[in-house]
Amino acid sequence: MGFKPEIIDLNQAIEEAKEQLCQAMEAKEEEDIQRWMEQRWEEQMWEWDTIVRFINRDLVREVGKHAVVEIEKRWLRVSAGFSLLS
Repeated sequence: MGFKPEIIDLNQAIEEAKEQLCQAMEAKEEEDIQRWMEQRWEEQMWEWDTIVRFINRDLVREVGKHAVVEIEKRWLRVSAGFSLLS
């Protein structure tokens, strides 16, 4: 019966190894989730930056068109005023 304490020690060592493996796997999973969240955040910020650039470009284009229309209106008023004076 000299084997029984060794078997108990072996079973205990296996259980401890399983526990350590579970803890290591949980830690790895948390790191993977954290990395995924950071990558997703960076992707989302890049998408927002892209959208903002397009929106800003469209806004600038619209403001430019509006400015051209206003300048043309003023030019027509001034031209009409000069033609009435002549």
